[in-house]
Amino acid sequence: VRDLLKEARRSTLGVPELCERLLSNYDLQARMIVLDVLTRVAIADGKMGPAEGRFLDEVANRLGLGPFVASFGWARAGAEQQQQQQNRGPRPQGSVSINQALATLGLERGASAEDIKQAWRRLSKENHPDRVTHLGEEFRRVAETRMRAINAAYDALKNAGLVS
Repeated sequence: VRDLLKEARRSTLGVPELCERLLSNYDLQARMIVLDVLTRVAIADGKMGPAEGRFLDEVANRLGLGPFVASFGWARAGAEQQQQQQNRGPRPQGSVSINQALATLGLERGASAEDIKQAWRRLSKENHPDRVTHLGEEFRRVAETRMRAINAAYDALKNAGLVS
């Protein structure tokens, strides 16, 4: 992913073409890492402007990550909000809405208990921090943050009685 980002910086391809290439050649985990890195760049100056938020929304949608953006708050969060979320760790049980939890797992209202379990297992496998240890500490922290959100979403759905 690191090499891909370096290559994209030198590329003359536009955002749609780069996103199409990412979408067709990389798995969900790699695409989420790319989006997270872009978000961290956008908030590096302490705040995210509206143009940066729109750009991240566009990239997220083109990478097939639209449902995840709202659940993780990346494209709309300011630097302070993101820092607070990282320092807080997982949300307390019950603080994740059903809609947020479903979006985090890439599901829609009406998903069956089995759909929820399968989505949670798949995302847990794809986003487990052990899968990115070779990429460095920053990538491991990103994966840990995603795993906390995925587990909080699953817990919220369990607490709501949608999963046994």
